[in-house]
Amino acid sequence: MAVSIDQSVYEKLIADTSASSVYGKVGGRISAEYAAHAAKYPYLVFDKTSSATQALSFATNPSLIHDCRYQIQVFGQWEDGVEEIHEIGDMVVDLFSFYTDTTVTYFDKIHYSVLSGTTVERADDLLVAGVQLRAYGVQTSGL
Repeated sequence: MAVSIDQSVYEKLIADTSASSVYGKVGGRISAEYAAHAAKYPYLVFDKTSSATQALSFATNPSLIHDCRYQIQVFGQWEDGVEEIHEIGDMVVDLFSFYTDTTVTYFDKIHYSVLSGTTVERADDLLVAGVQLRAYGVQTSGL
């Protein structure tokens, strides 16, 4: 059911489509795992870097604990400037800091925590802002 968590991450990133949102700042270019090589800049990619599931067995209420880690990256060109790319990364941090999603199918709730603040690095001719994220939830139905 980690797919439900992936969907939750995506839906949080696209929830606000105003010009001043993460979605607006990257022109709606948000995808999972990869972006087209010739993509317009800036764009955002989120990738699940690890996923662990642990079964808890209670006589009347079996459940699964899901623990996922994500790397969220904002890619931009030098012309965009370090400050702009860093700002978008900081907006991602703000979105997920102390965020709990209670709308995920089969989960009571998913808790999010930011594992690292925004870092900006140069990758060839691009700037890349990175944020590390953890999503943790207990699945109690749909088993």
